[in-house]
Amino acid sequence: MTSSKEEISLSSSDECGCILEQLILRKFDLFNYDEKLEIINNGKPTPPLPNLYYQTKKFTRHFHESHYSATPWLCGCKKTNRLYCWPCVLFADDNNVWSKKGVNDLNDISNLSKIHSLSKTHINSAICLVKFRNVNIDMILKKTSREESRKSNETIKNNRHVIDRFIDATCYLVEQDLNFEEKTSFEIKNFNELVNMLSNTDPILKHHLNHSTVFTLACNNIQNDLIESIAESLNNEIRREVMETPFLSIILGGYVDVSNKTICSVIFRYVTSENGICERFIKFLEINKDRTEISIANNLLTLVNQFQCTNKVVAHSFDGAVISVEKRGSLQRLINSTCKEAIYVPYHAHHLNFIIIQSLSNIKEVKQFFETLISVHNFFTKSPKRSTMLELMTKRTFPTAPTSTNIINTIVDLIMHLKEELIEVFKRMDNSEEWDLDTCSLARDPIPIFVDSNIEV
Repeated sequence: MTSSKEEISLSSSDECGCILEQLILRKFDLFNYDEKLEIINNGKPTPPLPNLYYQTKKFTRHFHESHYSATPWLCGCKKTNRLYCWPCVLFADDNNVWSKKGVNDLNDISNLSKIHSLSKTHINSAICLVKFRNVNIDMILKKTSREESRKSNETIKNNRHVIDRFIDATCYLVEQDLNFEEKTSFEIKNFNELVNMLSNTDPILKHHLNHSTVFTLACNNIQNDLIESIAESLNNEIRREVMETPFLSIILGGYVDVSNKTICSVIFRYVTSENGICERFIKFLEINKDRTEISIANNLLTLVNQFQCTNKVVAHSFDGAVISVEKRGSLQRLINSTCKEAIYVPYHAHHLNFIIIQSLSNIKEVKQFFETLISVHNFFTKSPKRSTMLELMTKRTFPTAPTSTNIINTIVDLIMHLKEELIEVFKRMDNSEEWDLDTCSLARDPIPIFVDSNIEV
């Protein structure tokens, strides 16, 4: 608009490409959320407007970009050559001059700005802009939180998967009666080897083994923690079953550990609604050298009190490896003093042969005979070649991993039926050139004992 007093230049041919051109033609509400977010984040357009000025006969007043800073909501469009209110362009419901048409009157721009700043439309629009920014911040925080939560859940899921595989490996080694590490010249680490084998078909486990710096196979504490955690979980389940069962019996068995110390195993036998009759190993109790009935009874009753099942014990059983025959009655009375309903019941797993063997082990010749039986077992089971020859000649083999309770019985039973065949196997090994010197020497040792007429198997 131009006059003799006042001339305002408006050039419609210039294009600035600002968002105001689109917002004037299309309401802000019609944009999708991502587009709205981009518009708000880009901020108000503040282009230079050299063609916007106010001119009189005496002076010419140009628009300076400093006005954008002085008035926070002020924005401009180079194409329309006018000024606008940024909040009102975005959120105003009515088509006021600041939101649609624009202002180009620099003569009264200060007064017009003050009036508009106090208007209800501007205040509401400014509030809407602040709310949108706050909502955007909340959404960004929520999105970030969701992403972090997703990553955390994924990490937890993968860690649990790895723990499951480690637990599977641990349980497998226990079930097979294998150590985590074999103390041999080859330094065989059964646990590590088994986990590495599982990782070949498990990408999550393989990624963990290749990248984890904390939970690694090299840390023995991790393996110990796994064993303790599994034991704690099993104990909790056993405690739950014991609390639910109406009655139970206690089975004691004596064993000699690797350090030649006598220990007593404690087994609870009871009935559950899920599994029927169950036998659960509870723990090993140390037995004093004198094997006093008082010590055994105190340790056992302390364990019973820990499980809070004193009134549920209806039977108990123990073999001669736990206590001598003459002390059995005294031990029964000590147990009955607390567990009133408990009676002694012979247990089918307590082999009489085991008691006899323990009783006769003080006789030198008998002890030597039993030691020879063990050496014969090791002679064949430690060598696949020897075991194969035994199987070819006798159609029988020694069990590779017999338990400590039946190893003597198993070997005696096998030798009793295959005595002559075993002697023939040993003689063939001793006289054959295809066997190494160690095998020949070891095969020669048991022959005199087997053919000795003073000892009958």
